Amino acid sequence: MPVVVIASVRMGIVKTSFLRKHWRYAIVINAVIAMVATPSQDAFSFIAMFVPLEILYEVFAAHRAGDRAPTAGRTGGAGRR
Repeated sequence: MPVVVIASVRMGIVKTSFLRKHWRYAIVINAVIAMVATPSQDAFSFIAMFVPLEILYEVFAAHRAGDRAPTAGRTGGAGRR
């Protein structure tokens, strides 16, 4: 899921504001992916798969949120000579 999220944000399909707004759905989707992808039925395998998925999602959504510089009020070169 993190690779899909990164690719869709970079292609402009999904915005980071959407990721931050719908984080609860991402937790459920990550849990389902971890349940399906784990080879065994024990809780340790599930947690070992779910935690990295969720951390990558949250880190990427938070990191991309801080990437944008504010554009309102920029003078475009005032102070340069």
